[in-house]
This record gives sequence, structure tokens and C-alpha cells, in this order.
Amino acid sequence: MKTSVLIITISLLVAAFFRIVLPWNNTFVDNEVRFSQVDSYYSMDAVDMMRKGTFSVNQHPQPHILSEQIVYGISYIVSLGNLTKNTTDTIAALFTAICGLLAVLFIYFVTRELFNNEKIALLSIALAALMPGEFLSRTSLGFFDHHALEIVLFLLSTLFFIRMIKRHSLLNAFIAGIVASLYMCNWMGGIILYGLYVTFAVFYIIVFGNNKNNATMIGNILLCTCTSLLIYMIYLLSVLYPSNMSSMPSYLPYIILSTALLPVLLVLRRLFQSIKTFLFVVIVPSIVLVFGLIIAFVPLEYVTIAINRIIWDTQTATSEGMPLLFPGGQFTLLPVWVNFGILFPIFLFGLGIVLRQKITTARLFFLCWSIIILVLTLGGVRFAEYLAVNVAIISSFTIVYVCQRIKAPAKRLKRLILYTVFAGIIVFVPLVSYSSLISKQSPEYFTDSWHDAMIWIDKNTDQDDIILSLWDYGYWIKREGNRKPFCDPGRPNNRAITASLLLNSPEQSAIDMQALDIGYIIIDSLMVEEKYYVYAAHNKSTDHVEIEFDVTVLSLYYGINITGFEKVFGSSEVVIYKVK
Repeated sequence: MKTSVLIITISLLVAAFFRIVLPWNNTFVDNEVRFSQVDSYYSMDAVDMMRKGTFSVNQHPQPHILSEQIVYGISYIVSLGNLTKNTTDTIAALFTAICGLLAVLFIYFVTRELFNNEKIALLSIALAALMPGEFLSRTSLGFFDHHALEIVLFLLSTLFFIRMIKRHSLLNAFIAGIVASLYMCNWMGGIILYGLYVTFAVFYIIVFGNNKNNATMIGNILLCTCTSLLIYMIYLLSVLYPSNMSSMPSYLPYIILSTALLPVLLVLRRLFQSIKTFLFVVIVPSIVLVFGLIIAFVPLEYVTIAINRIIWDTQTATSEGMPLLFPGGQFTLLPVWVNFGILFPIFLFGLGIVLRQKITTARLFFLCWSIIILVLTLGGVRFAEYLAVNVAIISSFTIVYVCQRIKAPAKRLKRLILYTVFAGIIVFVPLVSYSSLISKQSPEYFTDSWHDAMIWIDKNTDQDDIILSLWDYGYWIKREGNRKPFCDPGRPNNRAITASLLLNSPEQSAIDMQALDIGYIIIDSLMVEEKYYVYAAHNKSTDHVEIEFDVTVLSLYYGINITGFEKVFGSSEVVIYKVK
């Protein structure tokens, strides 16, 4: 027990070192908070509106604001109601890192519940503490978004769900449902967890349909899913009603239908005692029917897009949305290495081991969980944050499994050597190096030059001026510059127009900007050196992304041709032009 507490404590301290200590000086600069990633400023915009009492889903079109509400609530309590921008910023920056530590801790409890093995659980928390990539960056100091709370609620709900599976406990089912509802309230994609529970229920009915406890199991799953759905609906209605009911998720009828079909599926499974008969009579025709409906009602282009999301996506401009193995349409293992190190092949090997073993209900759930998250991650790198949990758990199981099967006279010594090789050289060294590298990076893109540019915009432009830049920077312009951006990541309708304005000739862009009442344009070095392909891919007037120096973005940045513009601000990385 003392050894376990010591290892858990050390793991949490290591996780805190990467998540809090290393990014500290990059986050707290000159009595200000510099958030990392542009989405952090979008989330803080909602907190600002709550602080000022002006929040509305019409101005902030995102009803899933649980993280923002929690930060606002904590800030209100800490400041005794005397809220300031610095208070909410500080709480938000710390909130993410604290969620990261909780996520690392919950991985230990989930692993122990799954395998009933303290060694596997302790190794999993050690690996999780060192896991690099998306899992680290999204749970580190200064990256305030829904992602950190997202993974905490996901793990907590699955922990109680696994306890429900193993103990047939109504209480655990109810708690799992409550936490799942909070997860869904925190993120518009939270339906993933609901889908996981329903998917597990279907496979449970297929595999364990004749089990005497199957009715109890399905009843518990229905309690969990219906509880989460009910609370989620109440939350959405409270946020959206009556001003913006049109933002109600369109998938709600489908998840209600899928839940209602579970008892029907269970009855049919009992009618067909043989698994093969059940598969051929019920499951296969159902799959054919679903595919038939997809072919009949879903446009072919949507199906093609869905396939391309996994194997050959060349259109996604944001790095987090790119496929894991084919970012930009080119095969590479670099995202795998950056996110998981050497653990990914160990994870795949471990999945094979689990599949060959006798399947219990808990392990069936974990297999469904792992495979669903793996497929999602293949379609979008941002889900590597989720897959890191499964990689840590299965890699820990695999390492312990292999070590326990060494048979030799010097058994203890060989096990010790193998543990050292796996955990010390092959596993921990790459993870530590990558974790340290990522944690030391400055907050992405919001440099001193951008900070100075936003101060200039705030002090030297009119309140109703519209500012043009790459949509990635829209949240900075709105929150730090206090001006209206022409385009931002949350409102993508103007992306094609923005791309056209950046890639037209300066003379034509100046005329078009005047027609659109755009007063200023901001260009930084990344728009020229690294992000040219982003808006070039959105420019419908061309099918190529070659750099051409007669376009507005390059001409203005290098001062080649500034016809129709007047330079009003310049630094080492950022320039601002006024439209004449």
C-alpha cells in the first residue's frame, strides 16, 4: 500500500512538472495570462461575457459551455464576487492543468478496475504522467478549452460504468449516467460517450445474450443512458431557450431511437439461442438496412468525405482535424511518434493479446472503447488525447503480461532486466524527451509581437472597425484587440472570402475590402511562411497552393506592392495595414 501511494504521488508530481512548472513562464507574462492555442481565447470570450453579464448564445453560438461556467463559478467564489479579467484568466489557466492531473489519476483507477492488478494500474499512471502529444498539450497550463474537463468526465463516467458492469449496480449506473450528462454538456461531440455505451450494449447482447443477468445488465445500461440524456436535454433547454432553439443538436432523435431499440434487440436475442442464427437473422439484415438507408438518403459526397477523413484527407486546414496517418494526404508515422512514442506498437500488440483471451464483460467494454477511439483518432489527430488513455492502459497490461511469462532459473533477475528495458529505455526515455519538448514551447503563435499589435489595434482604431486576418487569429482580435474580426474559427462562413482577399492582387483586395467595410488587415510571419497552404486550400478560385509573390498577403508583408494600403504598424513578426 505504501509503495502504491509513493508511485502514485511521484507520477502526479511528474505530471505536474510537465503541465505546470515547465509552461509557467510562458503562460504568466508581465502580470498577464498568455493562453496557448487560439481556441482558448474563444472560451475565455464566453467567460468574459458571463463576467460582464452579457452572455448570449446568439453572440457565442455554443451551448456546451460547462467548462466556462465552472471557471466563472470558481472565479466568483475565489474573488468573493469582485471579478476581474486577471482573476478569471488565472483560474482558467490553472483549471486545465488541474484537470490534467485528475485525468492521470483516474487512469490508475480505471486500469485497476479493469484488470484487478495493482502492477498494471501503477504502470499505467506512470506512463500517463509522461504521455506526450495531444494528451499533454490539451491538459497543460494555459490551454483553456473544453478538452481537459472533457477527458476527466469521460474517464470518471467510464470508471463507474465499468463498476456497474462488474457489480450489476444500479447506483454505479446512475452515477455513470450523471457524469456522462456533464460530459455531453461540456462538448458538442459528447455524444461519443453515449454512442460507446449503446455500442457496448449491442455487442453484449450478441456475445452474452443467453446470460441469466443480461436483462439486469441492459436495464442498468438503459438507466445510465436515459439519465444522461434527460439531464443533457434539461441543460440544453436551459441554455438555448427561448432565444436559440435552432441550435438544438440534430442527432437527438437518432440516439433516442437507438436506445429504445436495445430492449427489442434483447428480446430477439433470447428468441434465437444460437449466436450464428441471431447474427444472420437479425444483425446482418439490420446492417444491410442501415447501409441501404445511407445510400438512399445520404449524398455520396458526404460518404466520400467520411472515408477521406481517415485515409486521404487533403482539405482539412487545421492540424487537429487531419488524419493520424495521412495528414495532408501524405503517409507518415510522425504524428504517431509525437503522440505515443514507442507505446503505439505495444498498444496494438496488446490489443491482439486481449482479443485472444477469454472475453469478460468489462474487457468487452474496453475493447469497444479502444477500437472506437482508435478509429476516431485515425480520422482526426485531436482524438489522440483520448487514445493516449487506451495506449497507456493496454501498454501497461502488455508489459506486465510479457514479464510474467518469462520462465527461467534466474526468473526474478530477467524480469527486472526486462522491466528496465521496457520502462526505462524503450518507453520512458522517448516519452520524457517529447513531454519536455512540448511543455517548454511558448504559447502557440501569440507572441510579444501579436500582443503589441493587439494593443495598437485597441488604442488606435475605431470601435466599429472590422479587422481582416487569417481566421485563426479572429479570437485574439476580438478579445485582446476589442474589435470585430471579419472571420474567426467559430464562424467559418467568411473563410472563402478571406482566402480570396489574401490571395488576390493588392489593388483588387483593397477595392473588395472597401466594399466589405474592412478597415485594417493584419499579416504575420506564419501566414507567409507556414500557413499559406491553409487559406490557399480555401480559395475556390484556384486549385493550387503554390506561393505567388504578387498576392496581397505576400506583397504587404514584404512591402513589395502596397497599392491601396497604408502601413500603420510593424514589428519583427506582425504588420498592420489600413485600407485607404
